[in-house]
Parts: sequence; structure tokens; C-alpha cells
Amino acid sequence: PAQPPAPPPPPKHVSRSRCPDAIQNLKMRANREYASGDFAAACITYTEAIRTYRAVVPEDQWNDQLAILYGNRGAALLTIGALTAAHDSCRRGVRHAGGMSGAAGMDRTPNDDGGPVLAAKLWLRMARASLKSGDTGGASKALQEVFGLITQIKKMAVSPTTLKLLDQMLLNARKIVADVDLLLEYERQSSFKIPESYTKLRIIEESLNIAPGCEKLYEKKVFVLSFLNRWEDILRCLQKYAIDISMYENIYVDDLKPFNPHPGIPQSKLFLSPNEINAISCKAATDIATRIPFSLTHAFLRALRLEEKLKEANHVIISLFVDGKHAWLRSENKVLDSTINYKSNAAALYKRGDYGTAHRNFTKCLEMDMDSSASQTKNSFSPGDAGGRIHAVLFCNRAACLMQLGRFAEALKDCTSALKINDRYLKALLRRARCYASLNMNEKALKDFKSWMHSTTAGAGVYSSGEISEENIRMVENEIETIVEAEIRAKQEQRQKNKIYEEYRNDNIFNRDKKSGGGAKHTRFNDPGYQRRNENFNYYEWQSRQSKSNFHSDKARRRNVNCGANPSNSSTRFNSGSSARSGAGSAYSGSNYSGSTHNPHVSPNLEKTICHYKLLGLDFGCDNVSKIKKSYHKLALKYHPDKNKDDKDAGAKFQKVREAYEILTDPKQKELYDYRR
Repeated sequence: PAQPPAPPPPPKHVSRSRCPDAIQNLKMRANREYASGDFAAACITYTEAIRTYRAVVPEDQWNDQLAILYGNRGAALLTIGALTAAHDSCRRGVRHAGGMSGAAGMDRTPNDDGGPVLAAKLWLRMARASLKSGDTGGASKALQEVFGLITQIKKMAVSPTTLKLLDQMLLNARKIVADVDLLLEYERQSSFKIPESYTKLRIIEESLNIAPGCEKLYEKKVFVLSFLNRWEDILRCLQKYAIDISMYENIYVDDLKPFNPHPGIPQSKLFLSPNEINAISCKAATDIATRIPFSLTHAFLRALRLEEKLKEANHVIISLFVDGKHAWLRSENKVLDSTINYKSNAAALYKRGDYGTAHRNFTKCLEMDMDSSASQTKNSFSPGDAGGRIHAVLFCNRAACLMQLGRFAEALKDCTSALKINDRYLKALLRRARCYASLNMNEKALKDFKSWMHSTTAGAGVYSSGEISEENIRMVENEIETIVEAEIRAKQEQRQKNKIYEEYRNDNIFNRDKKSGGGAKHTRFNDPGYQRRNENFNYYEWQSRQSKSNFHSDKARRRNVNCGANPSNSSTRFNSGSSARSGAGSAYSGSNYSGSTHNPHVSPNLEKTICHYKLLGLDFGCDNVSKIKKSYHKLALKYHPDKNKDDKDAGAKFQKVREAYEILTDPKQKELYDYRR
């Protein structure tokens, strides 16, 4: 008889008896990696276990074990920040866990490792993933599933352990609900036109604490930071965003490949700490630009340029030109080239000593950058106030040109503008101190010099690495000593002026009190005319040195008048003295003798009188006594009454010249006269 056909050979895959052990081993290894904090390695191991399970176990037999693998991988992905992949992994796990509906869920007793309890766990993780990504609607839907499953499970007979687990899940779900409400409130507040940008920035940062994976919140934060001209903070923010993404780029294998946000880009190991912004290389800048959201690439490139990372910005532009996706790159590249050319040309002109042309080049560089700031993405950059390290450097360099040109007031404004951008810019601080010193503003200069010395010794300055030497420090110390000495001399001179002022004042008041009534009973405190005389004190102060001679001159004049002498000859001679005496409130102030034309109640205006220096043909403040004498003798010979008998005004002119000579040759009278003029 015919023999039956031989049975087919067994398949060459792993036996079903050994497959659960292999999957269990992978699961245990992944659990150990997760517990040790190596979440990326745990994700890869869980993915390998899922691949093995799907390859060995028939699809119609997939159960809670596969759901647990998906759920554990979702927890690891959620921890490292791969939120989209975590949400999808938990969703697949729910599909195989079985809920309360259908035959798979109704004929199973709830336990901690499967069934509806496992489904509730996975829905809770999906809610957390949706919340962290900023999807409040998806989080609310997942929470509804969680509350529904827990409510139905509690109606069944469950163990105390399971009941405790359900209570903990309810507590976590309520926390997520509170975070969802808070995030919605923050979103509502940030949508308003808040006038205070710092308040809006605080709201956005608090929202990012709840939803750290939300790209829209990062866009809003960069927008506000650019409005505040905090370009260094923009670089730090985007660098942190790129670092967080690069940490788990190697986990997107097998079924996770569709969730890779940057497919085809090799993993980078060039990222530094976000606090090391100044150490960003050209390659690292390019890696950051390719990993941040497309809407933030323009802001990142502009932040690189304004923080004076021109080489890095140029490298990023070249790498993005290869893609050909960004139309705005041409205009940004033009601005970058213009900035580099103007800055380098201005530096070369300054070294050659052409300070005027260098100043114009620095100004063009500033104006060009400010004009381009109005056409940035979403009008986020206000024109004329772009800020950034490069603007601080340009302002400081332009101030150096102005100082060489002697325009210290303008240089002072530029140094202040540089310090407004960064108050730790030591070079700008030192130049501002020297501008203050050149403008004789010694107190402010001394304050800036001391602040510079403190920052230098404490190492708290910026933009000064390798630029400060021992010679510079000694030079600044000498400048401080010079200013201190000048301040001491100025104070001594002021004290001397005050002393002279008090001497004149006391001498005048004493003489007036003595002549106005005499005796100790009639003093300046009970004199009814003291208040009126005090208002005219400027005049008394001006003529106080002539009081004694004027008094005797008035007596002689009165004696000549009473004796019938011709007063016309003496009126010219004693005109100045009698006028001064009549205005001093003396007993002769009401007499009607000739030559007394001054109103004692009105102080003479020094601005309307002829300047003594001008009368003698001298420059104001001239201290050369020989020159004063020479000018006086020349004019005295010219206007002497004996040589000008036909000129009736010659005597008055001669008297004015003599009066000017007497005041300017007396040190105390000259100092007081200069002070009053």
C-alpha cells in the first residue's frame, strides 16, 4: 500500500516554550535600566522585547503581556520627553489590554497587572503625555476614560491592594485635571495684550513647567525675549531645547521610526551646557538650527549675530542654503555681510587714526542693524532698539572714536547706551569714567573707576577676557589718585570762598549796625531795615571792601559843600565812593549832595555794568598782575583829566579804570568779583 506523506519539517523559529523566557529576560533587563535612570536604553530594550513578542506569538494570542511592554515603554518615553511616541505606545497598549466592554473585559477579574486596571494606567499615561505636549483637549478625553474605568472597577469585587492602587490613580488624575485648568488659565492670560512683558514672560515660563514639550510655548517665549532684547537668553533657551531632543535621538528604531522629529540627521555630541553659550562652535550652532522648530530658526540666527557670533551665524546660513527651504536667508545673509564689513573697516580706520571715518562706519553699522530689525519674523523686533552684545561693542567703539575727537559728551552717551545693554561691560565702564573725568564730573568719574576696579578684582565683568593687564590697573589707580587730589583742591577752594563770603557778610552787617544807631541795643536783629538790606546783600557784598574809605570820603565831601567849596571837582573823584556809601543804609543815604545818584533800595545788576576785564582790555579771569598794571597805566594816561581838559567824560572814565584796577589787583576783591560775575 501507498505510504502516507511525511509531515513537514518544524519551523526554524524559536520554540514557544523558550519564547516567553526570552521576552521575560528582555523585560527584566529593561526594568533594571529604567530603575537605574538609563531611560533611553530601557526604551531600546522594551522595543526589542516588543519586536520579539510580535515575531513569535501569533497575533490572535496577543494579550496583556504585550500591553505591559507597550505601557512600560510609554513610561520610559514619557520620562525622557518623547511625548508623541509615548502617547502612541500607550494607545497601542490600551488596544491589547482590554477594558470593561466586550468579552475580553467582562469575564476577567480586575488585577494590578492586566485587564481594566492596566487600561486605566495606560489612559492616565496618555493624559500626562498630552498635557506635557500642551494638548489640553487630548488630556481631558484621556482623563474621562480614566474616571469611567475606575468607577466601573470599584463596583466589582477587588482586593485591598487593587483598591489602594485605584485611589492613587484617582489622586494623580485629579492633579492632572488641576494642571489642565491652570494651563488653560495661563493660555487665556497670555492671549491678552499684557502691557508688562516681564509679566507675560513669567506666565509663559510657568506654563512651560506644566507643558515642557509644547512648541507653541517656546515660540511665545522667544517672541517675548526678543521684544525684551534678551538675545543671550534666546540662545540659551533654544540650545536647551536642542539638547533635550538630541538626548534620545537613538531610540527611534523599529516601530518608533515614524516619530523621529529629525529623520536623516546624524546624532550630535557637540552640545554643551546651556550656561556655556560663549563656547558654541560652528558645528554645534548648525546642529541646534536643524533641531529647533522651523518657526524659531530665524530668531536663532538673528540671536547669533546680535551676540557677536558672526562666524557661527555665517556657518548656519551656509548649511541652510544647501536645503534651499528658507527664502528669508538671502536678506539675513546680506545684513550679516554688511555687519562684518562695516565693523572690520571701522576697526582698521581707527587703528590708522582716521577717527572721523571710523565713527561714521560704526554709526552705519548701528543704523543698518536697527533698520533691518523692523522686518523680522512676526514683527517681533522693535526698530531702533535691537540690543545684543554686538550693539554694546559698537556703541563702546564709537565712543572711543568720539573721545579721540574730543567730543566727550557724545562719547558719554554711547558708553551709557553700551552699559544699558550689559551693565558689566568693563571697557565701556572705564571709558565712561574717563569721559566724566574729562567733563570735570569728578564724583561720577570716581564712582565708575572704583566700580571698574571692584569688578576687575572680583572677576565679575564681561567682554574683558585677556584685555586687562597689570599696566591697565596701575594706570586706573593713577587716574583715581589724580581725581581724588583734584576733589581735595576743589573742596579747599570752596571752603576758602565760603570763608571770604562769611567775612564780607559779617563785616558788612557789623559796620551797618554800628553806623545805623550805635550801641549794643541796636543790632541787626532789632533793626527794622535789616530785612530790606538783607535782600540787597549782593550789592553790599560787592562793595564791602570800600566801606571805610567811602565813609571818610563822604565826610570830606560834606565838609567841602558846607564850607562853600565847589563840589563839582570832588564829585568826580568821590563818585564811586559816595554811591556805594549811600546804598549801604547809612545816615547819608538821604542827603541831596551832588553825585549821589544811586537808589539805596535797588541792588545794581552786575550783568548790566561794564566788566572790569573788558574795560581794561583783558580776558576774563586774567591773573597776570603785570599785564593788568600795564593795561591800567596805558588807559590812565589816555583818560587822565589833566590831559583831557576839553572832555567832560574823561574824569568818569578815568575813575572807572582806576576802580577796575583796584579790584583786579586786590586778590580777595578779585576772587569775589569773579565769583559774582
